[in-house]
Amino acid sequence: MKKLPAEATNTQGLEPLSKSEISGLYDKIKCNYVISYEISERPEIRLLKRKIRAGVPKKYIFAEMPTLHDSIRKQLDGFEIGKSYYIWGGIGTGKTHLVCALVNSHLAKLQEKGKLNDHNLPVIASVPEILLHIKQSFQEHSKVSEQGIIYQYSQYPCLIMDDMGTEKPSEWVMQTLYSIVDTRYKDEKQTLFTSNLSLDKISDRVGDRIPSRIAEMCEIVQIKGVDRRINK
Repeated sequence: MKKLPAEATNTQGLEPLSKSEISGLYDKIKCNYVISYEISERPEIRLLKRKIRAGVPKKYIFAEMPTLHDSIRKQLDGFEIGKSYYIWGGIGTGKTHLVCALVNSHLAKLQEKGKLNDHNLPVIASVPEILLHIKQSFQEHSKVSEQGIIYQYSQYPCLIMDDMGTEKPSEWVMQTLYSIVDTRYKDEKQTLFTSNLSLDKISDRVGDRIPSRIAEMCEIVQIKGVDRRINK
């Protein structure tokens, strides 16, 4: 374990840590630096640890629901009670921000109720990230199997599959994604997808098996607008 320099941890006083201080600890916690107990047990840092475990990227650790359009928020009200969603829209319309805001809000509510733990976390993972994780099991000295990783993604209580449709649709990719989606469909596990493509376009890329499961599992939410990264 790496040791975090003492000067990097300010344990004086009980004032809440600033956003910049919390953001500054993100990489250190993710890289398993040892931080002082006083810092580690602050409520905002315990929440940060769970956001990291849930896969919230550093860019979105402060993403909030109030910044979202009211109509979109209403469509996603069912997230807290386990509803699944397929969220699609053009590049840069804020889909990843949206799902991270949902997760951040959900984790904060669980913490307020004293129910936040490592076993009830939503998990955010891009589809390319999932596929890369599975491919790493092909390495000679891998300690996990391909089926073991597929099972892991199939069993999370809530899985958010970001960037659906960006993967190259090989036979292996389609079968792997189908296995995860179909298992979650049969077990009625909460699953969210984000994509730049409508389900019709996904069907054109990978056939009907996966989109048909998604259509039955999920409420479809379209995010409209221009690329916010360009039009700032």
